[in-house]
Amino acid sequence: KHAIGFLEQQLANQDKSRVLIVSDIDGDELVSEMFYLNLQKFLESGTVDDVVFLGSELRERAHLFRVSNKYFFDTTDEFLRSDVVGSFANRAILLKIAPEFSPELVKMYLQLLPHDTTLEINFDAMFHNIRYFRSKLRPQTKLMCMVKASAYGSGSIEVALAMQHYGCDYLGVAFVNEGVELRQSGVEMPIMVLNPMESAIYQLFKYNLEPEICNFRILRLISDFAKKLGVKNYPVHIKTDTGMHRAGFEYKDIQQIIDFFNSQDELRIASVFSHLASADEDT
Repeated sequence: KHAIGFLEQQLANQDKSRVLIVSDIDGDELVSEMFYLNLQKFLESGTVDDVVFLGSELRERAHLFRVSNKYFFDTTDEFLRSDVVGSFANRAILLKIAPEFSPELVKMYLQLLPHDTTLEINFDAMFHNIRYFRSKLRPQTKLMCMVKASAYGSGSIEVALAMQHYGCDYLGVAFVNEGVELRQSGVEMPIMVLNPMESAIYQLFKYNLEPEICNFRILRLISDFAKKLGVKNYPVHIKTDTGMHRAGFEYKDIQQIIDFFNSQDELRIASVFSHLASADEDT
């Protein structure tokens, strides 16, 4: 009863058919008969559309159960090998299976079926958050929104277009291909790429993506490529290492960086930034 109530709550306002998979129970004769009687009454209520019965005792009582679509199997293996199990994709399924009928195995098989999943993003809430953070910044301070890894599962294209509409200053992605996808979807605002792979430098320039520079090797590669293309003042972002020691220029590199940029005009520094100084530490 409680499981059915929970199922009804989860499916409120959803047009999904309901499936019950039920087995014989391991109990004395009186308990079993009470269970089958309650099951009969429940099925007469029309709460579920399809029922799978597992076990010989349920098969013997087939005449008691009035439901549109009912399937009988003596064993779990017989059920899982049938075509019936594949017809339950995108359905709401309730399991009432005794241990001897391997409920975990049935659950595993059902989880492998394709299901539609919908994630709803509240843009009003997102815009509220942006307004809040802007209120803490100086007017001249720009705001970058990170949309890497499909905007952390929220949908990079949709979120990026929303940020562009709202007037965000910059977007950040992890890889060049993510930036290319955004450009091809109509995103025109500046995009910084955290990991500009050497093999993707041509696309970096083609789609006007701005690379993070964290070492001299990638700095020289991008500078040389810009020179070959005849590009001037291409924006790059300098990452510094302030203690995390993952990536970035160190304090001792500052003068060499200054000398490098003073010696060429292909690249210009659009920003300087860092990661956190430490992790898992109090200070």
